[in-house]
Formats: sequence, C-alpha cells, structure tokens
Amino acid sequence: MIHRTYKKLLAKREHLLQNNNLNDNTDARIELNKINAEIKLYLGSCATKRLLHIFNLWKLGRLPRQWKTAIVVPIRKPNKDASCMGSYRPIALTCMTCKLMERIILRRITFHLMNRNMLPQEQYGFRKGHSTIDQILLSNGIPTGFSFDPTLFSLYLTGIERVVSPCQIGIFADDIIVWDHNSDLTKLENTLNDMLEKIQHFADEHKLTFNTTKSLSCLFTTNRHLFNYQPKIFLNGQLLESTKTPTYLGLL
Repeated sequence: MIHRTYKKLLAKREHLLQNNNLNDNTDARIELNKINAEIKLYLGSCATKRLLHIFNLWKLGRLPRQWKTAIVVPIRKPNKDASCMGSYRPIALTCMTCKLMERIILRRITFHLMNRNMLPQEQYGFRKGHSTIDQILLSNGIPTGFSFDPTLFSLYLTGIERVVSPCQIGIFADDIIVWDHNSDLTKLENTLNDMLEKIQHFADEHKLTFNTTKSLSCLFTTNRHLFNYQPKIFLNGQLLESTKTPTYLGLL
C-alpha cells in the first residue's frame, strides 16, 4: 500500500513538472510543494540520513538555492479596500523541505527560550498555550510564511515592555496595545505621550517602524460629557486618530 501510494505521488509530481511552467504558474508550484511534503512521509533510512546532512549545512551558512526563494501571495485583510496596497498581508510560501528544517530548529530555539524564560510575560504571540483570548483576559486580572519569523520577531521585540512604565502593555506578535488610567485627562495624555516617546526611541534603536495610519487612540469613560472628547495622543510626531469602537486582535 505504501509503495503504491509513493509511486502515485511520484507520477503525479512528474506529470506536474512536465505540463506546467512553474515560474509562471503559482498554483502549480503550490501543488508541487504539497506533493513533495507527502513524499517525505515515505522516505527510507538512507534518504532520511541524506536529508539530515542537508539540514546540517545551515550551520555553515549553506542552503540549497531553491530554499532561499518564496512565492509571495497577497491576502486581503477583512473589510479593507481592495485597491489599496496596504490592505493586503504578504504571505510567503516557501519550500516544504526548508519548512521542515525550520520546524526542527524552531523547536530547539523555543525550548531554550522557554526553559530560560527569555520572552516577557506580556508577549502572547505564537507561544504554546497562549492565545488572543489569554492576552486580553489575563492582561486585565503582534512577509510572514517562514517558521522562524514569529519567534525571532518576538525575541527581537523583547525589552519594549520595560520602557512603558508606569503604563501597561499587551503584546501579541506585532500587535501592541498600551494603556493607563487617570481621572485627570491632561495628566493621562502627558503620561501616554511620554511613554510613546520612549517606545519610539526603542523602535529607532531597533530599526523598527510603527505604522501611524494603523495606530489609534481611544478614551474609555463613563462620563457622558467626555463622549466626543478626542485624546491628544502622538506617535512619532503625528496625532493619532481617535475611535470609539477600537478593534484589537479581532475581538474588541
């Protein structure tokens, strides 16, 4: 049964290669990736050892050329203008064999980070046992496609949680929310603006850029006289748009 399945996969792969120009046919390349992934389930011991040898070449900074390329597919974000470039999220489709290697290495990196507690508790993105729900609820009582990207980015962002004091921060991958409370609006605005200056300094030092057009401010209050108040909150010198109905991680 396994032998026949393996032969069918090889035949399907050969047909795909002979009848499609993979440079111009994105769907064919995606299908080829799927077939290659299934074929690896039937590798024998010799092939597995050879694959492991190729994996170990990454230590020398050497990888097959095909592993260094990706198909970038733009996915439109919900309720965004289809004619605007910023409405799309670039998703990188990479070689399945390279993804397998990345997953193996990622497990070791993640184990090291968790074992040494190297990621801040405020970072909930792409961590086992942490979700968007956890980030929102527990805080009150963050082109993708490469397996390494989320974890390495979370590690790179470590330290931002220390510059926001006395405010509080919640992080899910590259989605960040900061907040504070005060009955004095002037003091509240000053505190938040001082904190955002520190965050901007952190971003400049780490060569990061915050998208001010996607950043919003919101005032939560039970005072009906302040319902239409527009907070004067600035990021990188630009006044942030105020909203009464903010959305965070698609849940609020």
